Amino acid sequence: MSSYYGQALRFSFQGESHGVQIGGQLEGLPSGTPIDEQAIACELARRRPGKADMSPRKERDEVVFWAGVRRDETSGTLYTCGGPVAFTLKNEDAHPGDYDLARPRPGHADLAAWYRDGGFLSGGGRFSGRLTAPLVVVGGLLRPLLLAKGVHVGGLIQRVGSVCGGGFETELRDPSPRLLARLRALVWPAMTLKTPHDALTDGGSDDATVREDAPDTGLGDRMQAEAMRAAGMGDSVGSQIELAVVGLPPGCGEPPYLGVEPHLGQILFSIPGVKAVSFGWGEAFATHCGSETNDAIGLKDGLPYPITNHAGGINGGLTNGRAVIVKVSLRPTPSIAKPQQTVDLSQMKAVDLHLKGRHDPCLAPRALPALESAALLAVADLLVLRCGPSWLVTK
Repeated sequence: MSSYYGQALRFSFQGESHGVQIGGQLEGLPSGTPIDEQAIACELARRRPGKADMSPRKERDEVVFWAGVRRDETSGTLYTCGGPVAFTLKNEDAHPGDYDLARPRPGHADLAAWYRDGGFLSGGGRFSGRLTAPLVVVGGLLRPLLLAKGVHVGGLIQRVGSVCGGGFETELRDPSPRLLARLRALVWPAMTLKTPHDALTDGGSDDATVREDAPDTGLGDRMQAEAMRAAGMGDSVGSQIELAVVGLPPGCGEPPYLGVEPHLGQILFSIPGVKAVSFGWGEAFATHCGSETNDAIGLKDGLPYPITNHAGGINGGLTNGRAVIVKVSLRPTPSIAKPQQTVDLSQMKAVDLHLKGRHDPCLAPRALPALESAALLAVADLLVLRCGPSWLVTK
């Protein structure tokens, strides 16, 4: 199976969910690229399990860079050497004994993997959400580099089960970099905003702060309660996340097959649990007329600019100057405590499955940093393709 993604920047991951360790490799960074280890640690902390409403699995996720880097003895900063950057994270709380490989879990890749490879897995194997940790390392590495170029990526949890809030405004305004930075500092509280723009004190300037009395401030609590209610019944719940990429120059993308939608969609769909990806109005295009969905073009700072953003910042696979807006739908966590029917592969007979193990009642809180990291890698790859690898580190 292919483990590589990207053209100018090539990312791969290794390991299994309950093996000794997991890791990753990123090729294409020019020599002398600084690695912000604190930024990486912050991103990993956002997806780390062990919180009250998440899997109780305990992993410190301390990154060990073992190739392609050099530490400056004076400043202590880690820099790339020009070759592939390789790193590992230990699996310190692995419980492979919790999994019965002879009884594939409904909703997981166990049965499909059995048909393809004989089902030789360690826990969930390479199909587990645990394998998003290396992607988050890469996201933490790339985020400071893109921020220095004015490219901002952020997301919010829009829906958990039947509880739904507003998403980013795609009509007249793009989310501000300040808002995306604020949302990145949150997990469940990121869902407390009915619409992000309504929560800004002065109409959305980059210097605005989130009001304490934002509309519908109990939304995040209700979403969290929805997930915990499902968990209390031995079940799980689905969710939706909306991502925004602000600051991409117009004309970015390499269509048709490396256009922004296919390139970004490919890596988003690689994240376990993602079942739908849409851009801008997405499915709503099917129920409207062209006169309603076309984005009229006006002038901004003397240049042509889409007045609205129904298209989610993309036309013909190329960015059009507006924010790229992406909605991602996540299935309910397939690991649930309720009894489920499966087949005992050693006897080829139907049996009831009672799962052990540690699982999230809702994928959204820990999927959010992984999805942001996927978007960071995708847009960085497209920008390096367009501008060259030195663009990431030139001032």
